[in-house]
Amino acid sequence: MRRLLAYGREFTRPRPYKLADLADAAGMSISGVRTAYDADDIAEVAAATGLKPAASHSTTDPQTGSAQ
Repeated sequence: MRRLLAYGREFTRPRPYKLADLADAAGMSISGVRTAYDADDIAEVAAATGLKPAASHSTTDPQTGSAQ
């Protein structure tokens, strides 16, 4: 489940699935989806699919687009 959530948030383009949509599909809360996966899960998805994750949502300031 963690890897599927990581895929939906980190690898889909042009934008990630919404937290609310993933929460409904997974039977979780929005905050549960937000914290369900970590960098190791993202790396495992990348290795399994050969894809590169989109720019990390947590390290980019949405207002300026620059790294925090």
